[in-house]
Amino acid sequence: MKTPHHDAREMFKRITAPKELVEYPGQRYGILVDHFEEMVSRTTSWLAKTLV
Repeated sequence: MKTPHHDAREMFKRITAPKELVEYPGQRYGILVDHFEEMVSRTTSWLAKTLV
């Protein structure tokens, strides 16, 4: 049985543009509560590095 994270990993493999995969433990919105600051920090750093 395929789950949403399996589909996401398949899509990630197909992307040829710059990318970085970070997976967090947890489910659904709990991830945002538990890891929000780190997610924002990683995202802004990645965008700054990639879009330059």
